[in-house]
Amino acid sequence: MEDTLTPAIEKSISLLRKRVERAAESIGEDVLHNAYPFVPIDTGRMVSSAYNSPSESTEHRVVRRVGYATEYAMKVHDTAELIHGAAYNIKYAKRIASGIDHLRRDTEQFKFLSKGVVLTDTKRHLRKVLKNVF
Repeated sequence: MEDTLTPAIEKSISLLRKRVERAAESIGEDVLHNAYPFVPIDTGRMVSSAYNSPSESTEHRVVRRVGYATEYAMKVHDTAELIHGAAYNIKYAKRIASGIDHLRRDTEQFKFLSKGVVLTDTKRHLRKVLKNVF
């Protein structure tokens, strides 16, 4: 009896792992999508460098790395003193009006990636993964 159960259990575990990997990828995509309105955009280089890639997964853990691959992304994300969005437009209104600078989206802010994480419904992804597995 044990010999016939083992392949079935291994198959279920393999299926579940593949679903969890797909869910992790989908969660990463949602995080980036939800973060997009808050990402400060000057040249567009940082927002274009978005990545969602597998990383450091083990037999019992699936990990993805999500972020922006510019040398300044972490500083822009973590520095509250930097001015973004509507506040930027107000502070630099004369430069914007003269064409030296450009308007920023009102929603831009620091901690933009964190905002994307908060707005992502991870439970929805996990429910989908567990549906019809057992």
